Amino acid sequence: MKEIQMFCCVILLLVKLGVPNEPYVTNAVDLFDAYQIAYAEAIKWDKAALPYFITSVDDRIDDGFVKGEDGKRHYWNFAFVVENTNKHLIITLHDKVANFARTV
Repeated sequence: MKEIQMFCCVILLLVKLGVPNEPYVTNAVDLFDAYQIAYAEAIKWDKAALPYFITSVDDRIDDGFVKGEDGKRHYWNFAFVVENTNKHLIITLHDKVANFARTV
């Protein structure tokens, strides 16, 4: 009988630990919103900045669902250029914030 009670307690504990009490909160953004944030940073760098390359790669989240299935991602990478120059700007967004910007 004790084995059955112990087994039930373990199962209940695993179920409780596996189900979060609060819903998953995200600051993920879609391509359009990410572009607006990055472009605002790029024109501070140079008013003639043009988008050259945009990409995003997010890892899997803990519950097994793949991020980005709804078009929203946490990480976005942008490359901006100024036409007819050698000026390049690389921006990385993480959760709606430009965390990294580098000129090349």
